[in-house]
Amino acid sequence: MKIDKDTMVRFRYEMAIIDESGKRTEQVEKSKPLSFLVGHGKLLEPFEQGLLGLSRDDVFDFVLQSNTTFGAYKKQAVQTFDKSEIIDGIDLKDGDIELGSSLPMQTEDGIPFTGQVIEISDDKITLDFNHPLAGKDLHFKGSIISVRAATPEELATGSHKSIKRNDLVDRQDGDEPVCSWG
Repeated sequence: MKIDKDTMVRFRYEMAIIDESGKRTEQVEKSKPLSFLVGHGKLLEPFEQGLLGLSRDDVFDFVLQSNTTFGAYKKQAVQTFDKSEIIDGIDLKDGDIELGSSLPMQTEDGIPFTGQVIEISDDKITLDFNHPLAGKDLHFKGSIISVRAATPEELATGSHKSIKRNDLVDRQDGDEPVCSWG
């Protein structure tokens, strides 16, 4: 059976992050097998497109350009705030904030988002609101373990219990990180 919409796919992969200069900056070793329902928005659409038509035991090797995944890195998404404004706004103590921490924020409309702390001074904090993979191309290599028709239950819920949205760039319950931002 070939991978197509409404098939359940189990696969392993490795991922390398390629920076703007074309240099590999991080490598994710071969993952534990992941399963997902094709065509239901669980993984990046360009990643799913790279798997379409493959079958059990096939291998894949492709690069997803940043403009098809998390977009360009936007300098305007880096902003500096008064430290007291951040601390009071999210109910933290001064010592709770460290370089590299992710701080939960929300828009005036209550929409949640996250900023990563990239600089701290005595009275200012600089946050980067870009996705950690913005501006980076992603090189995937892997193999297909199995392909099968999705069950009626999987089609009704649009998912399979072993994968959640963004598992290619986040942590799966109980597993080691699939990708670390180091």
